[in-house]
Amino acid sequence: MLWFKHIVNSTSDPDMMESEIKFGTAGPYVFWRTLEILAREDAIEEPLVVNFKVFKAWFPSTSAPKLLKVLSYFDHKLRISCSKDGDDIKIFCDKLALISDTYTKYIRRNVEATAKNSCARRKKKKKEERRKNIKGKSDLVFQDNLDNDEFKYAWNEWSLFRKELKKPNTNRSIQMQLKQLSEYGTEKAIKSIENSIRNGYTGLFEPNDKKSVKSFGRQEVDRDELKRQIERDMEVLK
Repeated sequence: MLWFKHIVNSTSDPDMMESEIKFGTAGPYVFWRTLEILAREDAIEEPLVVNFKVFKAWFPSTSAPKLLKVLSYFDHKLRISCSKDGDDIKIFCDKLALISDTYTKYIRRNVEATAKNSCARRKKKKKEERRKNIKGKSDLVFQDNLDNDEFKYAWNEWSLFRKELKKPNTNRSIQMQLKQLSEYGTEKAIKSIENSIRNGYTGLFEPNDKKSVKSFGRQEVDRDELKRQIERDMEVLK
């Protein structure tokens, strides 16, 4: 924070006058000095937690007992929040943000939006780089119905996913998978890839509502028939 507003007649404030009567000039001094420390340490939205000896060093002319008494007084008056826990002291002023300078308010208002925009730009750039990477792979030949940007992007995601699992596709598996995906068509092929990545599968499955499950290199299995077979086997074992 660069600065905060200071009302010119704050010395006439009842709490300030009472603190000066009770503690001498240390009363207003500790209050305003504490606000300066909170502003300097950027403790505007979260409390400042610091070792009490470190905090005391910022008040060289005030004894530790008097410092705690003054802070306790303003805590009772709800001007600041102060609590001591072991060797640490926690201090906060919830109104400090309201009296901060315009520049600080502007920065705080825009920092979150800036971070989100930056993240979005990085994701967009990464996505574009992946698309360029796809177009640069001239040695990979796609079937006619899969030769489009949407499928190529999904296929590149699938290849990266397999590499992350340390199970990269071989040339033979690529040919077999593309042939099988071509039979699904572009829309189903993309869904098949997305489902496998989402569920952490190392194989590709046809996305349908049938009870049978089909995958590369595996025989089609009817789940109901398998269940009936298990029940028959159990009857034999009785």
